Amino acid sequence: MRTVYNRKAIALLLAIAFIALILPISTVQSRSVDFRKLPFVEYATAQAVVLGPLPIFDVDISGSGYATHLGKITLRQHHTVDLTTTPPTFYDGTYTDTAANGGTIFGTYHGYMVPLQNGDLEIHGVFTIDGGTGRFSNVVGGGRAIGVQHPDGTAWLLLIGTISFK
Repeated sequence: MRTVYNRKAIALLLAIAFIALILPISTVQSRSVDFRKLPFVEYATAQAVVLGPLPIFDVDISGSGYATHLGKITLRQHHTVDLTTTPPTFYDGTYTDTAANGGTIFGTYHGYMVPLQNGDLEIHGVFTIDGGTGRFSNVVGGGRAIGVQHPDGTAWLLLIGTISFK
């Protein structure tokens, strides 16, 4: 026995199946348009100031450098260092990078330090980009940080990650 199908019913079922397949894809694509995930790199030199007695103390850091999407920057950081841990750690870090046009990005960070034989500390960290001002008001992102802290308080930092614009 041969079954006869209504052409209109088949066309309707195919249209529904097509929409069911395309709708999730278009939803994902529209979200990716809202957030452009781009590479973020920052290089800076800085000076650290110890704000309390050892072995657990706060540190203020100021410096300057260059960051993708911001250009020339000044930076301000604050964190707590704990020398009683192995390796020594830093935590509760907050930072603000200010671009030449006054726009900022800000976020948090934490990590650890590896003491080197010459007295330097090798810095290993993780940072988040939590927001900003101006054209950076809806940014998010993050990545990894490396650097070297010298005994005289000077340091260099390299941040590599991503930044997403809404």
